[in-house]
Amino acid sequence: MERDRRIVPFRRGRLGSGFWVAVVALLGAVWLVGFAHGSTVAVAGEAPEVSLLPSVQALEIERGVPADTLPELRSGEELIRTYVRGNRRPTPELARRIYEAARAHGIDPQVAFGLVRVESGFRPNAVGPGGAAGLTQIMPRTAAWLRPGTTPRDLRSPELSLDLGFGYLRELKDRYDGDVRLALLAYNRGPGTVDRALRRGANPDNGYVERVLGRQARQ
Repeated sequence: MERDRRIVPFRRGRLGSGFWVAVVALLGAVWLVGFAHGSTVAVAGEAPEVSLLPSVQALEIERGVPADTLPELRSGEELIRTYVRGNRRPTPELARRIYEAARAHGIDPQVAFGLVRVESGFRPNAVGPGGAAGLTQIMPRTAAWLRPGTTPRDLRSPELSLDLGFGYLRELKDRYDGDVRLALLAYNRGPGTVDRALRRGANPDNGYVERVLGRQARQ
């Protein structure tokens, strides 16, 4: 049976439709204010926690590294969170790549993060005035020497740039008998320049090490 669609007239003593419209509008305004406040908190709040252990742990297990490295991995998590929450910060994915690449090449992750921060500001497409490119700002000539066939465009790949940059830093570190400071200076100025300064008994320091290591440089 069809429902009666007649409009029921307003009766004295009942709340009018205008009252309910006002109530609905007020509730809607309260909801919008709450939503806007929640959105602001989500944007302005701290960056989400970054879980490094699953990816790095798998990497370590694959390479047969003992389980007692877990404290170091947890230290790596804290390091990544520090950079992800910083001003010039990498994405969590890039932070994990930097950490893993550093460990793969035997580079202190703190040094690795400092180098990428100073060289490119964590921007994979960064290009220097001299033609250096990528996260680790490798010169195209150096890249082609380290890995024949590498083009300047290839250096914009985060994975390749980190692999070449940290691999090169490790070679320099071995060249200078584990001296990280000299390795960093050679990375920045070129090993030839550093070697000539050392032969003359001069200090090749130009401030680059302090920029990369920060407070570590004063310890």
